[in-house]
Amino acid sequence: MYQIVCDGHKGSISPRLPETLADALTKALSYTPTGAEYSPSHISQKFKTDASGKRKFNKAAHWDGTIPLFKKNRVGHPNTFPLGLLPEVILELQKFKGYDFQIVETIPIVLPTADTLHGKSVVLKGESITISIRDYQANFVASLLNYTRAMGEMATGGGKSICAGEILIKFPTLRRLVTVPSVSLLDQTADDLEAMLGVKIGRWGNNKCDLQDITVAIIDSVAIGLKKPDRLEWLQGVGLWVCDESHLSATNKYKVVAEQMTNTQRRYGVSATLMREDGAEKVFHGLFGPVVIFISPMYLIDNGWLVRPRIEIHVIEQNYIHDGPKKKPTFDDVYAADITYNMDRNILIGNLAKRLFDENRWPCLILISDLAHGTNLQE
Repeated sequence: MYQIVCDGHKGSISPRLPETLADALTKALSYTPTGAEYSPSHISQKFKTDASGKRKFNKAAHWDGTIPLFKKNRVGHPNTFPLGLLPEVILELQKFKGYDFQIVETIPIVLPTADTLHGKSVVLKGESITISIRDYQANFVASLLNYTRAMGEMATGGGKSICAGEILIKFPTLRRLVTVPSVSLLDQTADDLEAMLGVKIGRWGNNKCDLQDITVAIIDSVAIGLKKPDRLEWLQGVGLWVCDESHLSATNKYKVVAEQMTNTQRRYGVSATLMREDGAEKVFHGLFGPVVIFISPMYLIDNGWLVRPRIEIHVIEQNYIHDGPKKKPTFDDVYAADITYNMDRNILIGNLAKRLFDENRWPCLILISDLAHGTNLQE
């Protein structure tokens, strides 16, 4: 009988697994980063051509391109894996006949209360409102709470902040942490939760460290704060972690924070875009579990919760003129000519903005990437 012992961060399998089973779990719990084949150590680079055109054997090329998240059969250590990947571990173990296993939870799991924000009168963003939890928001929260680790994807504008508040209010006995990726979201999220929940919300980041039963923190500040014993002790007592913009959590700073949160009963990741360009989705699933619900932009549009967009595409002739083969154009050269100082393009944008004004579709937001471009449009 094998045991899968679960703490707040990882799962440990003991006793030692047969090599075939350990190899199968290693393969199942690995991922291939985008562009891995271009690494000098990738097996595809086993033979290299030098400047003279001669092919040489590259002894450093031994990597198969995968990064394993399962630590297998280390001497004196059990097999371990990020606990969010437990469903994949169970699925893989079930493929092998004759291997019985049991899951041992080392942390008692607190069940959610019936507390809700629905019907609560609050002042949110300066406006007196009565919170109404929409059906899809209630479904979003319920789907997450069916698991102790899960991720949910909801389109921008769907009300992720209210869903986060609805989760937090259901666990009054737990220390609760909400992480955000930036300074701009710290006070905004804390202010919204304070208004909705009617309690003081702690703030950790941007030169503040006021730790409360519910605290909003910038993930960078938490990672740095691990060096301070009092903050580390507080973090190790967190029972519920809600991670906003959780598609960013595949980076190392989230990992080092998560490794210290060994008493976390529940972890939930929410985002509008649960995908990454580097292929590391399995890393954030290891921290927060599988995606269990998806509320799409089209669902919100079709049900009247978001405005149906009108998308227009206008073709602009290329403005950049290349000087010849001796000069290789830089990105800045092309961007300046075709975007920032492209008179035809800027006039078109101005005319589109004026049309919206004439149609009484105002205010109008014009997004730019370069300050000089904004100055040109203003002129």
